[in-house]
Amino acid sequence: MTVLVATPQYLARYGAPESLDNLNRFRSIVLVERGSVQSWSFGSGPSVKRVVPTGVFRTDDIEQMRMGVLEHLGIAQVPAWLFAAELREGTVVRLLTPFERAVPILAVRPASRRMSAKVRIFVEHLEKTFALCFQFNPRPS
Repeated sequence: MTVLVATPQYLARYGAPESLDNLNRFRSIVLVERGSVQSWSFGSGPSVKRVVPTGVFRTDDIEQMRMGVLEHLGIAQVPAWLFAAELREGTVVRLLTPFERAVPILAVRPASRRMSAKVRIFVEHLEKTFALCFQFNPRPS
């Protein structure tokens, strides 16, 4: 799942977007790949909407995006697992939750009947880790 996040301190200073249409009025932290700002995608299927954020902090490193959010520099669209702990603690909050997007994660392994213990343990670890992402800051009703 990809989520739009910011810190409460950022939101107290700059406010929160109320819709996708006014998202570009806010400071953002964006991912750059091959020199191009990556657009943010919201929703799925034929109703997907893309926004090209105007980033005040641009990077090609997801960990730097994480640090930018934690330093209150702006809003970012990131995989939920990147902020699972902070979302549970409330040090980072989700924004525009109706537009969040599910992204499948696949574990690929050799096609043999028996999975090695190392591979089995690693896949189980991934399942547990990603399951934690759904225990944070549930969507408001």
